[in-house]
Amino acid sequence: MGRDEELARIERALDTAAGGRPVLLLVRGEAGIGKSRLVREAIARARGRGSAILHGACLDLGGEGLPYLPVVEALRALARETPPDRLRTLIGPARPDLAALLPELSLAGGGRKAATDAADDGGDEESAPAGSRPDRARLFERFIGFLGRLGADAPALAVVEDVQWIDSATRDLLTFLVRNVTTEHLVAILTCRTDDLAPGHPVLAWMAELSRAPGGVRVDLGRLTRADIGRQLEAIQDGPLADELIDTIWQRSEGHPLFAEELLVTVASDGSGETPSLLEVLLGRVTSLDPSTLAVVETLAVAGRPVDERLIGPLVDRSEREVGAALREATSRGVLVTLPDGRHAFRHELLREVVEAQLSAGERRELHERFARRLEERPDLADRSPAGPAGELAHHWAAADRPIEAYRAAIAAAAAADAVHAFADAQRLLERAIGLEDVLPPDMRPSDAERVDLRRRAAEAADLTGQFDVAIAHVQEALSFLDASSRPAMAGLLHARLGYLMWARGEGEAALDEHREAVRLVPVEPPSTERARVLGGLGGALMGLGRWAESRPVCQAAIDCAVLAGAVAEESRARNMLGSDLVALGDIEGGLRELRESRRLAEAGPTELLVVAAHNLALNLLTADRLDEALAEASAGRDIARAGGLERRYGMDLAALAGDVLIRLGRWDEAETATSEGLALDQRSRGTTYLAAVRARLQAGRGALEEAHRRLAAIDRTSLEPDIAAFIARVEAEAALNAGRPTDAVAAAERGLERLAGLDDVLWGTPLVGLELRGLAELAESARAARDEPALNRGREGSQGPRSRLAELRTRAVTPSSRAWVATADAESDRLDGAGTAEAWVAVAEAWDAVPDPAEAAYARYRNAETILRRSGVRADVAGTLREAHATAARLGAGPLKAAVEALARRARVRLDDAQPITTDDAGAATTPAPSRPSLPRGLSAREVEVLRLVAAGRSNGEIAERLFITRKTAGVHVTHILDKLGVSNRVEAAMAAARLGLAPEGDDEA
Repeated sequence: MGRDEELARIERALDTAAGGRPVLLLVRGEAGIGKSRLVREAIARARGRGSAILHGACLDLGGEGLPYLPVVEALRALARETPPDRLRTLIGPARPDLAALLPELSLAGGGRKAATDAADDGGDEESAPAGSRPDRARLFERFIGFLGRLGADAPALAVVEDVQWIDSATRDLLTFLVRNVTTEHLVAILTCRTDDLAPGHPVLAWMAELSRAPGGVRVDLGRLTRADIGRQLEAIQDGPLADELIDTIWQRSEGHPLFAEELLVTVASDGSGETPSLLEVLLGRVTSLDPSTLAVVETLAVAGRPVDERLIGPLVDRSEREVGAALREATSRGVLVTLPDGRHAFRHELLREVVEAQLSAGERRELHERFARRLEERPDLADRSPAGPAGELAHHWAAADRPIEAYRAAIAAAAAADAVHAFADAQRLLERAIGLEDVLPPDMRPSDAERVDLRRRAAEAADLTGQFDVAIAHVQEALSFLDASSRPAMAGLLHARLGYLMWARGEGEAALDEHREAVRLVPVEPPSTERARVLGGLGGALMGLGRWAESRPVCQAAIDCAVLAGAVAEESRARNMLGSDLVALGDIEGGLRELRESRRLAEAGPTELLVVAAHNLALNLLTADRLDEALAEASAGRDIARAGGLERRYGMDLAALAGDVLIRLGRWDEAETATSEGLALDQRSRGTTYLAAVRARLQAGRGALEEAHRRLAAIDRTSLEPDIAAFIARVEAEAALNAGRPTDAVAAAERGLERLAGLDDVLWGTPLVGLELRGLAELAESARAARDEPALNRGREGSQGPRSRLAELRTRAVTPSSRAWVATADAESDRLDGAGTAEAWVAVAEAWDAVPDPAEAAYARYRNAETILRRSGVRADVAGTLREAHATAARLGAGPLKAAVEALARRARVRLDDAQPITTDDAGAATTPAPSRPSLPRGLSAREVEVLRLVAAGRSNGEIAERLFITRKTAGVHVTHILDKLGVSNRVEAAMAAARLGLAPEGDDEA
């Protein structure tokens, strides 16, 4: 009653979801306001539309919700209601992952193949490295695929009630889903009771964060009007009521529907006129129960979840028959309800809370202890959610204040939570066990080895929930209990873990010290997996800092140790790092051999290892200019990640990698598709750092300069590895040059080169040097056009740094593209000095053709034509060169380059058959870069400026004379004076100078 607008919003949400836009409804309100009733009505209406339903609820277990409890409840109901064939289709490849939550689903796949899949799934986990849980990522990823299939025919409705009690595992899953659903036909409803949550409560903060996601809608349920209360009461009574009674109940309930329902009985039979509180009304239902029935109800209140007679009977010393009779009485009196599976629950959670609150602390402790002992005797009566039996037992022993039992149960429950990837729950339980250590009897306290193991496990769980500071504290405490001389391998692994955690926190050098200590501690003999692992950790830390020469022997030692120890996964990782080191150091063939062997070894390991191996092989093939191979490997990596349920974890970087290769190959439309597919995995279309940079490079090359700038500005620069920082600097420099901002391009290139300073770089600095010299050459040409000698001198001085780097890099160019960049940098350096030659640019174009990189080759041909025109003017034969460059730019959609070629062709009076006016792209960004605007050269008169504009437009002396109403001879004199004052040799060169000065007309009317 009274929820027409809210139900209409849910209907609209289902319509929106039918169009491929998921919607999240966050339904908030006080206890008893009608959230569950609204959900039941929404579910009924959605079923009527043909929607599949997932419906689960969280339980109040004192802040200790069982992992994935509402998810399991929803899946169990779905499995019960869905025909087997349909269920198999819905579950699909998610079967082994969902079966970890609900074992009944393991039968949904059927046959021998299902058993094989399950074995494979277990193998992944067993062979995964310490601290790695690829299965959790796969579970979350495949849950999205499952939801997509669930809504294939009609929008699916997924409901989680009472998220004020949500367990951390379910919260993490929901957070992932909300952030990653994109086109699934799905409406999700979360209900939350807000009156018990103080401002700033973590659940309220979490819900506020979810509400900001695309498709997030907040729905606050208010109290009902007098008319709605009247309709509600008459529906309950199944007949009309006196207006006076409705008025009385409405006024006393203040529009609260649950209170109104309870008052209907109380007020009708109580003529005192007093207004009872809701607490009193609820207690009135309970206190009138028979004492034996009340004892059963009180026991059920402490259980915290629906139960049946088998569990409660021994706790109250009554037979199942007697307990059943008591439960039926409580149900008939409106205290309890009977669920479809035969279990009993309170009619409303508020009622359960009221009953539990009336018990004394001692009574509650005694009942919790009875529950714990009964569950130890009959674990089959425990909650059936994953980790449920162990988690429920741990809850009751802790609430019973029994330290010995609570300690043991917490450790067992932590292991069960870890098995289903509920890492926050595992961390909480392990920390509870750690907190109980000192209150145990002296003879029951754990040994130092047990204390170390607890803290190691707690650190691992904290790491996996992103709590690096907490994880570091646990590792450091573990080390304080450890005698490194008696357990050197364990000490080494802990120091290696500390190194990883410090690296994750951004402390690179401190992390390196910890990795070195780990290698020092783990014995060399006998060769072991632990030794290979810590060596690999040190090698990876050095590689991440760009210290490839130092990393190389460490990685080789890790490989040798792994081979002797038979540690295949560690060997694969070490070869992967060694291969990357070798490529970075210029040993291309040696590096690729190691990377290919790493990829082969990874075939036998977990899916995550194989995806990483494929990614790094593709990345290094790209670096080595093996572009077709790189594209094939990147595509294979995307397929593996997609099939393994890791697409959202690795798919964006693999899409970026494919896009990067396609840009280099001159297949820009395909690069647009690849990067768009990667961005589609991110609701906000931001992508990873690499994807954002590749996308920005494509956008800048096509002239969407503002969008490229926004994308680059959003990148977090705090902890980038040197090669990534250099790549971003390259993209920034290219974007600035396309936007006509050479000063910004020079600054960006310098920033990138600073990140490479002191490293053994032979690959990533060369493009930056070439782009910096390109920017300086642009500034020098503008200074020459303006006859600004001070600016020209500053440019020459600024070029000393990149020229010095160029001399060093020239001898270390080991790939076709690095050699092409050296040739480009040489030509730009000559252009900076005003001494460029056409022959140099021909060599540059041929070098880029050999890579191949059509965009850079077209730019070189543009500069080649420009250089010839400077020397020979309009008599130069550059039509073929300009047309070739123009055709490439047009095919790529390279707006700025196409505009530059067309402008040069106009000034040279060369017709480009397919030349079209330069417009704007879809994003509205200008495709023609704005010219730099230095001061005009001294000595040009106003009339000479007019003449120069017409020269730049490609006008002859006769056309200039006609336009300005002067004689042809006078026009020629003006042109001669202009050439002299600009210091140029012909009309085309004068037109170029005019463009530098912002005087060249670009419109068709002047052209």
